Amino acid sequence: ALSIWGNWQNQGNTSTANVGNFITGGSTADGFDQQTANPSLFTYDDVNRQYVGFTSANGKNTKYTPLKAGVAYYMFVYGDRLNSITTSTPNATVLKSTGTLITGNQTYNSGSVQPLSNVTGRFTLVGNPFASPIDWTTLPTTNLANTYWGWDPNLSSTGGYVTVSNSGTATLIAPFSGTVGLNQYIQPGQGFFVKTTAASPVLSIREQDKVSNFNANAFRGSGSNNISLMAINLLYESGGSSILADGVVAAFDPHFSNGIGKEDASKLNNNAEVLSIKNGSDLLSIDGREMPLDNDSISLQVSKLTKQQYTLQIFANKLDTLALQPYLHDAYLHTSIALSVFDTNRIVFNVTANDAASSATGRFSIVFKKLTGNLTTFTSLKAVQKEKDVQVDWSVNSDAGIVKYEIERSGNNITFIKAGETTAKGGTTPEAYHFIDVNTPAQNLWYRIRLLHTDGNFSYSKSVAVNVEEKKPVFNIYPNTITDNRINLYFNEIERGEYTLIVFGANGQQIIRQTIQHQGTVSTQTITLDRKPAPGIYYVRLVSGNVNYINRILVK
Repeated sequence: ALSIWGNWQNQGNTSTANVGNFITGGSTADGFDQQTANPSLFTYDDVNRQYVGFTSANGKNTKYTPLKAGVAYYMFVYGDRLNSITTSTPNATVLKSTGTLITGNQTYNSGSVQPLSNVTGRFTLVGNPFASPIDWTTLPTTNLANTYWGWDPNLSSTGGYVTVSNSGTATLIAPFSGTVGLNQYIQPGQGFFVKTTAASPVLSIREQDKVSNFNANAFRGSGSNNISLMAINLLYESGGSSILADGVVAAFDPHFSNGIGKEDASKLNNNAEVLSIKNGSDLLSIDGREMPLDNDSISLQVSKLTKQQYTLQIFANKLDTLALQPYLHDAYLHTSIALSVFDTNRIVFNVTANDAASSATGRFSIVFKKLTGNLTTFTSLKAVQKEKDVQVDWSVNSDAGIVKYEIERSGNNITFIKAGETTAKGGTTPEAYHFIDVNTPAQNLWYRIRLLHTDGNFSYSKSVAVNVEEKKPVFNIYPNTITDNRINLYFNEIERGEYTLIVFGANGQQIIRQTIQHQGTVSTQTITLDRKPAPGIYYVRLVSGNVNYINRILVK
């Protein structure tokens, strides 16, 4: 009952819903389920830096192996034990464990039940031994990195590694995004990696490290405290949603080093897309650096790009006081895009299957340049609906160094298309601009301005949203009770053109038929009849081609 089989496999029970999991990889005598011979439970081999199947062939079993708190596994969850492992609609499940709760301070070292690797640079997979969240930032460590790495199922389509690093008073998380499920509070039942930095490592998990910060997103679904940073995330579109595939963080502090130090966190490769920062020969998920200077650069590395289009989401924190302008350099397209340090930047790029350079690992880098001369900044930017169009208005403090402004439109605030352009006036004083995007679709839209600089570089404004509502044609009579021989017509959202106006009685007899010209704006016209019709109900029809509007009036 205390084994892996007794807990996670419900002692072989396949009739209870929403509890337990299939574990495959060996014989029934060893406790494995027989729906496939492929392993679904793994341990970690720190020597070869890979997962190893927990299988009969490797001398393992689930029926007689105790489930011990603090000993971590990597496991594929099929869903509960009612369905087969090949079902396309698995049921939700809960993994339960029975036994005596571990209490008291726990110490991990090279000789503990879950031994830490004694070799510098190697990783050990351990588990939270308590039935309570613990705070990573308070755990005492010796000869271990300030970082833990955990698997987050919220990343990409199958999950990926998240890095949580304690750097002084700040806790840094990469990817840095609201969709990331891991943070500094390690949950009960959560496994995590630690890295040995010197011989004789020690990890202590104490009673006083327990906290009440429950985080359900660690199993499916934070940030910096007060530190200068730049976060770079890699996203792609799937089913109309934006999926976070991976991300990195460059953190800046005068006490950090541009070399490799305790403030840095190594990159663990995901199954799918990988984004990392290259520092010398090291690939990092968090790169702690000195405050940036002119011509400093961040070398980004991308790999395992399998889709045709991705988005780099880049945003900064507490970098706006520096007299530096960051640029995203694209070595493939030979472009440099000025990055905003006030707003989120979204740069879409494409990958061509038969062009290896489009997915080259070193395609992107971020370079900091000292600000010189006048810098064009936006003092205002707005987009408002005007009938069936959208009017985009913006103001800048100066046009110095700007060739033209390109207006871009998006339906999802990620992928933008060019809607038009306006030549810059070229002055050094404040200027205002207007652009009309005609016949826009009725939906939520986002607009931004792309600035083309005289040196060939370009930059972007922030994006602004506008909800474009459908404007339905309106043809009304007011008032609809007639007491004399005049009929007042009201037009709104009706196409400009020539129309035939017909007035007829309830018996179908026409009393007037004439041609009128409508100018296509919100307008009114008054029709004067030769005489007042006899009292009764009449109909007013407006006809042109396939257009046919009709209103009823009452003559008293």
